[in-house]
Amino acid sequence: MTITMSKQRISDFQSHANSHVQEIREAGDQAWHRVSVKGEVAIVRDFLIGKGRGTDYLNRNLAHLLGGNGRVVKFASIFLHQMPYVIGLRKADRGKQTKLSRCELGDLQTLFLYLDQNKSICQARSVIFQAKLKPHTGSHVIDHPQQRELYDTCPSFQYESILKGEKRGLPSDRFRERALQYIFVGNRPVQVRTIPSDMGQGATENYGEHLLRLLNDSTGLDVPPDQSTDNIWGRIVWDMIEYVAAAVTKRTPTRKSGLDELLKHFNHFENHDKFAITVGGRRLGKNKGGFGLQFIIVWDSELGEKPPGKTNIQPKIEVTQTIEPGMPGGKLDLESANIRDMLADLELARAQVQTEILFELDRRVRYRSVSEEEAHAIYKVLPRICSSLPNKTASIAYQLLRNLESKMALTQKVYVGY
Repeated sequence: MTITMSKQRISDFQSHANSHVQEIREAGDQAWHRVSVKGEVAIVRDFLIGKGRGTDYLNRNLAHLLGGNGRVVKFASIFLHQMPYVIGLRKADRGKQTKLSRCELGDLQTLFLYLDQNKSICQARSVIFQAKLKPHTGSHVIDHPQQRELYDTCPSFQYESILKGEKRGLPSDRFRERALQYIFVGNRPVQVRTIPSDMGQGATENYGEHLLRLLNDSTGLDVPPDQSTDNIWGRIVWDMIEYVAAAVTKRTPTRKSGLDELLKHFNHFENHDKFAITVGGRRLGKNKGGFGLQFIIVWDSELGEKPPGKTNIQPKIEVTQTIEPGMPGGKLDLESANIRDMLADLELARAQVQTEILFELDRRVRYRSVSEEEAHAIYKVLPRICSSLPNKTASIAYQLLRNLESKMALTQKVYVGY
């Protein structure tokens, strides 16, 4: 894989995101709209781990739209019932630093990962948010003086609850506003605001717009893939990955293994059933804090070298659903099933099994492991059954048809948008 190839594939993904501006904005806003609990920590937690909202909603309604052309997209979340506390360091006269009172580093972190087929990082960007219910109506949109000074002006901080005593620098100037932001989760649509917190400064946008800008590289600060980096933002982000991984695995991982361990929990990126992890209990105690990490994972099968002796290392879907009456074998073994059997089963199966069949067909098309005759058979059957499929399943079918046209040079338009 060359750097030029990687940059081109990432640029193509950003262009693809920009071609779905309205869908991304609407999905981002609707993901929060379905959260109905109260309290900023509870709202963030429900966004991350709740069924039918937040991360789960984005997987169901946006991931497939962003994928295709050799890419698989998955949103995944981790919520910890503990917080990373820090002490802001204020630069005083004569170069000495004075300490602020302790406060949390953030409530929510988003980490965008563009991975090659070996799950090596091609690009990473991250934002850490301070979450509040509503903007303050005074001179600053954040009324907590230590929190706003930490984000707005502190050149560095000292860890208090993790890596206790270690110091980290903070980005400056325009890099800082891509890294540290505020998010107001009490009203709908949820709004994101850049620093500084002074009233009349900073920029406010709906979360859906923020999500679009994160996908097309207009926000979020770059994180070097090298975990031993001296880059100040990179050190903070890798600190947080290691912190979350230690809480999830109950051991102290290295920086590299920490990310690998977290990604293992969400492997089979095409399968969105497992999208969240909670550490520290399922219930949120009264007046308890928490910290959330959300991944936006783009896995690109066109990048990276295949290991010797392997022809295909894409994430596979584990399928154990029982087959409907009339479907052979009792269990659906997609990897060994032939195309015609899958097409026959497609018309008889439950929606969940139809989804798994469509994923497998799409995988084979993307890797050009179907013959021309099989491609035409798929192309002939899908338009006939699309109208009877649930919306989510139909969207996968239409994506498969588009991939057939681009990968197999099938150009006869036999379907219309839904």
